[in-house]
Amino acid sequence: MVNTSIITIKSLFLYITISLFISHNSDSSTQYYQPSASSEQGLNAKGEAYTVLNNKCNSCHKKKNRKRIFTLNNMDKMSKDIYKQVFIKKRMPKGKAAKLTQEEYRALLTWISIN
Repeated sequence: MVNTSIITIKSLFLYITISLFISHNSDSSTQYYQPSASSEQGLNAKGEAYTVLNNKCNSCHKKKNRKRIFTLNNMDKMSKDIYKQVFIKKRMPKGKAAKLTQEEYRALLTWISIN
């Protein structure tokens, strides 16, 4: 029972964080995402997140941080670190060329919330 309560609280906290981030960083025409637990959506969310990680993160990591190159096999294990670096500390991605769009932020948040 304790584990279920902790998971529920963590899920609620993550959903609130996502909602606040989206509302703070988007225009008024943006619709809010309602996370779904379906496996099809989960696979789609992972694929979209991987596209972002591969296009925006791996290009730099291949040169400067080879131990942190993201793949479909290892990205789930790194989701907490990705969340912390991108959304909490706002340290990644570095550089103007790798700047994430609102859709790319949303894709990462969607995947992290399902993961």
